[in-house]
Amino acid sequence: EFYTQLCREVASAGYVVVSVEHEDGTGLASVCRETGEVIPYQEQPKWPYDIVDFNGPFLQRRAVELEELVEALVGATRSPSSLTEQSQPDACSDDALLQVLRHADLRRVTLVGHSFGSAAVMHAVTVSPEFWSSMCSGVLLLDLWPGPLTNDTTGAAFDSLGAQMPVPFVMLLSENFQHSEWYSASFRRLVEAAGERCLAAAGVPGTCHQWVSDANFWAPGWVLRWLALMGPRDHREAHAATARAVQASAGALSSHKGPSAAKLADVFATLGLEPVVPA
Repeated sequence: EFYTQLCREVASAGYVVVSVEHEDGTGLASVCRETGEVIPYQEQPKWPYDIVDFNGPFLQRRAVELEELVEALVGATRSPSSLTEQSQPDACSDDALLQVLRHADLRRVTLVGHSFGSAAVMHAVTVSPEFWSSMCSGVLLLDLWPGPLTNDTTGAAFDSLGAQMPVPFVMLLSENFQHSEWYSASFRRLVEAAGERCLAAAGVPGTCHQWVSDANFWAPGWVLRWLALMGPRDHREAHAATARAVQASAGALSSHKGPSAAKLADVFATLGLEPVVPA
């Protein structure tokens, strides 16, 4: 429930949005589907520590969960029991969810992740390229956190990761992530290595890392800026531009006719987004 408003914005454009509650321990609040017990949050250790080594098991668990989820959703369109078996008791007490899924085009699944979730999505599609090539039409990376994927801040690891991307993707960044001294090289090299697989990559000016989360709706702007949770830009403008960019990205990634990189670039330019790799 940390991205409710963004999910609403995507759903308002006609997409079926499924929010994943991962059980790897990295979610601030999650419940085990088998026992119903709260899963303790595994906080990142104090620096210095090996980010890749610490987060490796979490990435592996999330990759498995994402595959299980998509298989369950596809299975639900054929047999309702395949979804209810994956769910908590009474989670599907009425068939509203199943009715929605039966009208969804599950040949055009788009994976979306923010921060660590973005790293998890990228890890999942690159370690199981055959599965995701057949089950996923594209990926939307929001403020990708490179840390769990590589300890190399030069971005060299993303030369190979970009070349390995099995599906088209779009990358949207906050201003402070786009210009981070630790991450900016990784973003540029990912885009360059991916070539045509990267439909677009841009930053939203005047925003900070939490800009796509519900955190920016919790309090007045001056309070959130004091807490370093909001960038200097007017929140309504930043959110509107981000919502339109996300909707356009989802449309490009799920298009029956194939993604249109040129059209998406035009939309981003109209919204005033800053390209990760200048033309």
